[in-house]
Amino acid sequence: MGVGVRYPTGPVMWGMALKNAPGFLWWKNHKRDILPVTIQAGNTWRMKPGYLFSLSGETRFYDEGKEKKNYLNIGQEIPLGKNLSIRAGAFGENVSKSDKRHVTGGLTFRTSSGVEISYALDAYEIVNEKVKKSYLSFLFPFGNDTHSLRKGEKIFH
Repeated sequence: MGVGVRYPTGPVMWGMALKNAPGFLWWKNHKRDILPVTIQAGNTWRMKPGYLFSLSGETRFYDEGKEKKNYLNIGQEIPLGKNLSIRAGAFGENVSKSDKRHVTGGLTFRTSSGVEISYALDAYEIVNEKVKKSYLSFLFPFGNDTHSLRKGEKIFH
């Protein structure tokens, strides 16, 4: 189970989420699996239209709470015109150490019809070996809901 809340206060959006509670999966044909329960809290500042800066912290509780790890997530999104934006960020246990962090980047192109094409890169290190992963995603809006949410007109219909 995962639950979250968001609370806008002017140019700042505060949020908190609880993920993987109660911390296990158990199905009829599936053995019990332990999941890390995650608590995350943070905020996003809209510095000016399209310019976003996000900062959040999270704690993951492993092995039914016997071990916990803290993570920091930091990122920024900047528009490069009406239809293009770039993103950069980092997350991990210690963002100042290369073996404890992921460095991310990406860009999104938006068409006038609301279709979005996004590319993301995730670079990190495992046992002194550098790893890079790329992601490509497409968003195809149905109706006018996507446009309404971006303009902040409506959250629920």
